[in-house]
Amino acid sequence: MRILIVEDDPSLASGLARILEAEGYAVDVTSRGEQAVEAARQERFDLVILDIGLPGMDGFEALRRLRGAEHRVPVLVLTARDTVSDRVHGLDLGADDYMAKPFAMPELTARVRALIRRSQAQTGPKVTHGPLMLQCDRGIHLAPALQARARRHPHPHGARLRLHAGGIQGALMLRRLRAAWRSIIQGMKDRSLRGHLLRLLLLPVAGILAVSSVAAYYLALDPATEAHDASLIDAGLALGERIRTAGGITTVDLPSAAEQVLRTDKYDTIYYVVRDPSGKAIAGDAGIPLPPSNQHAQDSTMFYEAAYRGAKVRAATLLAPCAGQVCRIIVAETMRKRDRLVREILIGAVLPQALLAVLTLVIVWFGVARGLAPLQRLSDEIRKRSVRDLRPIGTAQVPAETQPLIGALNQLLIQVDESHRNQQRFLANAAHQLRTPLAGLQAHAELALAQAIPDAARAEVEQVHSATVRTARLANQLLALARAEPGGRVEPPAPVNLRQLVEGAADEWVHRALDRDLDLGFELEPASVHGDVLLLREALGNLVHNALEYLPRGGHITVRTGTRARGEGAGERLPFIEVEDDGPGIPPGERDRVVERFYRVPGTAGTGSGLGLAIVREIAASHGATLRIGEGPGGAGCRVEIKFAHG
Repeated sequence: MRILIVEDDPSLASGLARILEAEGYAVDVTSRGEQAVEAARQERFDLVILDIGLPGMDGFEALRRLRGAEHRVPVLVLTARDTVSDRVHGLDLGADDYMAKPFAMPELTARVRALIRRSQAQTGPKVTHGPLMLQCDRGIHLAPALQARARRHPHPHGARLRLHAGGIQGALMLRRLRAAWRSIIQGMKDRSLRGHLLRLLLLPVAGILAVSSVAAYYLALDPATEAHDASLIDAGLALGERIRTAGGITTVDLPSAAEQVLRTDKYDTIYYVVRDPSGKAIAGDAGIPLPPSNQHAQDSTMFYEAAYRGAKVRAATLLAPCAGQVCRIIVAETMRKRDRLVREILIGAVLPQALLAVLTLVIVWFGVARGLAPLQRLSDEIRKRSVRDLRPIGTAQVPAETQPLIGALNQLLIQVDESHRNQQRFLANAAHQLRTPLAGLQAHAELALAQAIPDAARAEVEQVHSATVRTARLANQLLALARAEPGGRVEPPAPVNLRQLVEGAADEWVHRALDRDLDLGFELEPASVHGDVLLLREALGNLVHNALEYLPRGGHITVRTGTRARGEGAGERLPFIEVEDDGPGIPPGERDRVVERFYRVPGTAGTGSGLGLAIVREIAASHGATLRIGEGPGGAGCRVEIKFAHG
């Protein structure tokens, strides 16, 4: 297997090359993006490890050219730039994986093996959703139950997609309608102009809906019912043609095969009876009830409903000539097909009208909202903004008198935003300059520890490795602290699933807990917040790291997520993250001070820097959350809770 390393730091590049060569890979090294693109064009590689901060052509441009030339070689981005925007940009350009420096060498080699294994797999991965399965090298498949339906379609390949696409689109439409309806109902409860208009419109719209639905129902029901009745008459006429009279005896010449065809129906059971002029049943089901005596025939036919063999039936009776006299023929069928037709007609009549009514209310709701006071909207927009939101305020729909004020405010926001972007550029450069040398030093230390060296030298190298890891963590903490401060990040908030956040990092914590002989447990309930996923992961990582660092062997740690009531008797529930342990805990008098930067409780063991809880406090404050430090179970240990003000 051949790997191309694109890294401008010679120390890190050589360390990576030696470690990967020890794993059995053939390694080529270059420090420039344009050389990497040319090498990938001329030669075959199984993997490219690509840095972003390269001289000349940076890693993003090299990645863009690799994918533009349709090179499918797997690319692992290994860089000190770890912001969400950089990760998203790299993955969107075609990177197969993304790692930030500094890194653990076992994790890097594991990712290398996974990427190469994935690229050589003969069968692509599968993704399933209900009856739909996507197999990357074979296309889209349906579950066996739906494949049979697709085969009966005149265009089966298109049918396979349409069968499930209809269900997905229907579910999405129902969810959107529910959300819109909940918004309308809440608005009707508010003391607002929109709510007042909706209350006035609701009764007339409901009346129009009821009248139009009833009219559409009956207009569609009569022709459909007549079509089913006509099929009963056709069956009766066919039976009339089979009546024979010989020697004064009237019979029905109906072969068993013909009778079976007559009685065959996909949904209903068909009954019939033929009575001679005296009223005696000469063929069929003699128990079929006769028509009501108060009902008169029209054109020698009559339709009525009755009960037969425990089921409701629709019957048609007609007269047929037999030897100069008149025989009576009755054909009846159960009502399953008609009942189904009634349901379909009712749904077809009511559903469009209901959708139209809801759409009318939605249009009124948003139409009135759009026409209400623009100054109120402007006030709400400014009041709801966070300290991180520096977007200019729109001036398209504000009164002319307020536009000079809005212009001056926007100018100020632009200047502040530019200042924050400069800070971000500084952080990105600092991250690259700090993390890359530290990653190289850590790689060489791990490489030296893998060699056969004297015990005295090994102890010194272990000290170097330990100090490097601590320094790398301190650099990460300083950068995280800078990002957690107001204006430190420019990415907009996004929905974050707290349960998935913990599950995504649990594997790393479990291994560290096992190494320290600690019991790490999880009590995870669904909870979501709106925020920065990287900052929240940093806060949670600091809390778990502190528990792992200061808890003695045999201790217990529990990580929890979920929702809790705002207060006693409060109905509203707020999301939270909590880390609890049964270790030495934090004295009550020190709990206000441990969140200060670089402060450590006197006499505390370990190698921490005193930044972990300070970072957690800044991240909690930036998300409008509260940080609370208390006792663990039974009044011992420590429990740290981050409770968010909104979901």
